[in-house]
Amino acid sequence: MKFPKYDPKPQLKPRIPSWSWAAVRGQVASPKPFETPLHSYMRVVDVCVTLAGSDPFGDVDRGILTLSSKHMTYCWADLPHEKSMGLNADEVLLGNWALEPIRGQVRWDYAENYCPECVLFLVDIRKLLQFERYKRDRVLNALILKKTGKGKGQYERLGIFQVSELEGDRIKYLDILLERISEVDDFPTGDCISVEHDAEGTKWYTVTIV
Repeated sequence: MKFPKYDPKPQLKPRIPSWSWAAVRGQVASPKPFETPLHSYMRVVDVCVTLAGSDPFGDVDRGILTLSSKHMTYCWADLPHEKSMGLNADEVLLGNWALEPIRGQVRWDYAENYCPECVLFLVDIRKLLQFERYKRDRVLNALILKKTGKGKGQYERLGIFQVSELEGDRIKYLDILLERISEVDDFPTGDCISVEHDAEGTKWYTVTIV
């Protein structure tokens, strides 16, 4: 998975999978050594990449990433400086308009595929060791997806949403996000490839990202 800094620029080639680092023209940051996974909401089911030719480093015809997550939900977000939805650039809205938006970091991969109504796909919670003494040592990572309209449960990646733990006088947005998702966690089965329950009764939503 890639974690790019916000620098939305034109997509390079339409055949590059949206989940690949190659789909972003700009800076791409990998998880740092001081980031320790605490809890995972996601599992990789399958990865399939079809090459356009014999060169393993050349173009690809298609790339399909199949993922499952414990939590998926529809949300609304705005591009910076546009506010067509009345939201700030660092906010997403879950549930309904009567609820307070969740504040975090919205990082779009590229602007032209922006969609105000998108899907939040939870990935994991990581511990940030460099901020441990400041009591801001947890961050939740989620993918921002949108439907391709070309197949059941098929999406493309638009960016990521990160929520850090804020203690003291600030609202704990990470805890609010988890609570809000648990309240609205009834993602439509028709918008997934499949919905399964594990031995513990946990629901897993499976989708493909192209």
